[in-house]
Amino acid sequence: MSSSSSSTPVPPQRFIPASQLLKPIPLQRTGEIKIKDLKPWIRGFDLKCIILQHLSHRSLKTVTEVELHSFLVADETALCTLVIWENGQYFKSGDIVQINQGETRIHEDTFELTVNSNYGKIKVVDWDVLTYVENEFPNLSSFLWVQTDNKYLKPFPNF
Repeated sequence: MSSSSSSTPVPPQRFIPASQLLKPIPLQRTGEIKIKDLKPWIRGFDLKCIILQHLSHRSLKTVTEVELHSFLVADETALCTLVIWENGQYFKSGDIVQINQGETRIHEDTFELTVNSNYGKIKVVDWDVLTYVENEFPNLSSFLWVQTDNKYLKPFPNF
């Protein structure tokens, strides 16, 4: 008699994609934070990370046309996608960047760390000297984010 058990976790029955949730009021976080401690919809934190790879470039038409550059970034704890609104063309792989007053969000079901003209500042502080071990840390942007009973978002499956 064989039982069919899947090793892939299944989202809870009350699963709602994070992009369809009402956006909670951003939480204020102050001080230095690590990537593994980031959650969606927080702002006001500082973070230092290394840019590993330029992922994409796109234009967004608002009142004016805005350039968005997406990067894969890491620190010694995890990875995620960083989206820089305007001036992203000046950053490259290997740059160690300091983000002040950062902000996170879910965009098209993907977790993003963002820096834009309204919130956040970013500058290069060093090159190629941040500890990072490839394939040993979770990529927060690859997780499915689900809302818990107490209205918080968490990655599924948990890491």
